[in-house]
Amino acid sequence: MRGNNQGTALTAPAPIKVDGNFDDWGKVDKAILAESNVGPNSKYENLYTIKFCTDADYIYFYCEYNEECQNIDMMWNFDDDVATGQNTGTIWEPSGCEVLFEGAPAPVDDPEWPSDGYKDAGIFTYAGDGSSWAWDDTETTGAIAACLPVALSNGHTAIEGSIMRAMLPATPKVCKVGVFASINWSEAGALPQTTINEDGTETKSGLLEVKLN
Repeated sequence: MRGNNQGTALTAPAPIKVDGNFDDWGKVDKAILAESNVGPNSKYENLYTIKFCTDADYIYFYCEYNEECQNIDMMWNFDDDVATGQNTGTIWEPSGCEVLFEGAPAPVDDPEWPSDGYKDAGIFTYAGDGSSWAWDDTETTGAIAACLPVALSNGHTAIEGSIMRAMLPATPKVCKVGVFASINWSEAGALPQTTINEDGTETKSGLLEVKLN
């Protein structure tokens, strides 16, 4: 798991083209790449890898997951203030997430999850008291571009996409994110991960920090 500190100029532009060919992720300068991978003793095992990078106009993302996952949610802290978002009852500590992206990566047979791909993910802003799950739909459209899921040779499924920074609910001061995938509305994968310790206790990770351009 790797995050990046804010406040330093990017050393190279993000070379990502959203087309379902993931080779360009290997060309991203390590100084601007934020990545988290599932490790041993993870509580949630079905989200394997997340990657993020940015340029002046976009936040780019890559998610690798079990194809059985129906929804992928991204929870964001853009204002660097844990008091303004959901901070308890989440998978990550601290979090303070005030923006949520919630979408299905691809059409599925169950009508509970109608979808035209992750590009139609809903964008929500937090409206709760810090602990409750309470989000207002911004009804934003056109902010996300995403490929349809791609079956990988390792048996995993992956998507990539871009988020238009100008269409976010607020201008980011920082970019911190946690991602979870669900099956039948239950958490099945989450990164950065929650680790189950030898004594049975759990250790939560903080959000992944992504360097902003």
